[in-house]
Amino acid sequence: MLATHEAASDVPAAMIATTFLGYMGLYAFLLAAYVGTLYYLAGKGRRTDVTVEGPGAVPVPSQA
Repeated sequence: MLATHEAASDVPAAMIATTFLGYMGLYAFLLAAYVGTLYYLAGKGRRTDVTVEGPGAVPVPSQA
């Protein structure tokens, strides 16, 4: 049987906390970038300057 003190690491708590905060910061940045991209793309809306007719059709500029 493995005792708890034999499995415990010698890494200081400050180093573990720093690594954890670094990862949390990275993932917070990635989440903010993702949400920002979604807002950017949603704000662009859909294109109204092209007409698509039928399935598989290639968009062509409107003649309006």
